[in-house]
Amino acid sequence: THYPLVGIVGTPSIETVRQLLAELPQDAEILVQPEGCQDLAVDFPEWKSEAAILHTLPASELPLDEDLSNTRLAELADLDRLTILPQQLRGELELAFEISPVAATFVNEVPVSFCYASGVTETLWDVSIDTVEAYRRRGYAKRTAVFLMTWFACQGKSPVWGATESNTASLALAHQLGFVEVDRILLLTRA
Repeated sequence: THYPLVGIVGTPSIETVRQLLAELPQDAEILVQPEGCQDLAVDFPEWKSEAAILHTLPASELPLDEDLSNTRLAELADLDRLTILPQQLRGELELAFEISPVAATFVNEVPVSFCYASGVTETLWDVSIDTVEAYRRRGYAKRTAVFLMTWFACQGKSPVWGATESNTASLALAHQLGFVEVDRILLLTRA
């Protein structure tokens, strides 16, 4: 199993990029430094780009006053309790269980919001979060994120939050949790 994410650093030749793109799976995403993307948009119109904003959390900002009742590390079997889980999200979560602990907030013993690391380094982890549509805007995402942020803090790892400019809900939650913008990058996906 793989997570189809590729990074392009600098300005490789168009031929190198063409060869890379030909080898990528259909659902691949590419991260590119903004200064290295101008020619890609012209030479590869089948790919669209969108700015992604990267955030970090100052060490003193870890929210500790959140009610974490009904939030815990989930197990893969917990997904079977959720009958309204879209297939794409189910696939993402099944992959998440292979690479990271997955926190979930439960309503009536059913998991409705999920947070996991889509990538982990020696000191950082990349926040991925999703809430079943019928349960959004109720604070479950915040609760779930705080739970996993606390868990990773005990492992000596700090969160990094990346969200595209169009994902206003994710950006708002990042700011609500105390994250601050530190950089921007371009995310390329197939058009």
